[in-house]
Amino acid sequence: ESQAEVLRLQKQKEELCAQIRDLSLPVDLASDSLPDLKKQQRLLEAEVSEKREEICTLSAKIQKQQQVHMRFEMEMERMKQMHQKELEDKEEELEDVHKSSQRR
Repeated sequence: ESQAEVLRLQKQKEELCAQIRDLSLPVDLASDSLPDLKKQQRLLEAEVSEKREEICTLSAKIQKQQQVHMRFEMEMERMKQMHQKELEDKEEELEDVHKSSQRR
């Protein structure tokens, strides 16, 4: 958590330094919209970074859900096999009872 906080604060510091640089341009070199364009560019880059993090988070969630789904499918298949085995055992038992009753 502390490393994440340090990274966040470093990014915030870089953003503020970039804003200072943009606003410190000599008036004759900067057009009226240059600081605004630089700010907009940084905001868009920050948004891209946030979206990438969101994509990574969602990808991890999807992968986890796929694993859960796979485990449930495997468990369901195992239960089907158990049920089938029990059914076969019951049928065999019923057949044995039927044969024994016919002998009597």
